[in-house]
Amino acid sequence: HIVLLVEDDINKAFLSTVGGERKYAKVKPAEDELINFLKEYVDIKRDKLYKFYSTTHLYADLKSEIKLNGNIKFKVEWVYSLPPEWVSGYRKPFLYMLRPGTVLWLRALEDGMCERLCQVSSGSEVIKYNGGTKDLLKRGWNSGILLEVEP
Repeated sequence: HIVLLVEDDINKAFLSTVGGERKYAKVKPAEDELINFLKEYVDIKRDKLYKFYSTTHLYADLKSEIKLNGNIKFKVEWVYSLPPEWVSGYRKPFLYMLRPGTVLWLRALEDGMCERLCQVSSGSEVIKYNGGTKDLLKRGWNSGILLEVEP
């Protein structure tokens, strides 16, 4: 299953294309329990571990400090991923990106609140290439789900 969050109110199932392959998928409303889970906020405590499950391709400098939703700083402790792959598309540069399903183990460098459904930013989300720039975050890249790690 694929979960898509949309801004429009969906009351009944419909067909839509998903992804660059333009394959058709049946879109139907999700259960409230799942939506409520994704809309929750996570209470971030300094020095605690968290997991970020990537739901999209991920492009970031994981050797430096990263931020979630551009505001809370984390250090990447460990990365679990299949090998990166080259990703491109219409009027986009080729980027060597980590695959969806990548899991980042993150150590919080500060306290704060963060939406469970969030994006990784590391200062490299605007990519320059022939003919302009692309903002990866506005296009939905680097998205994922933040989870607490139980001791």
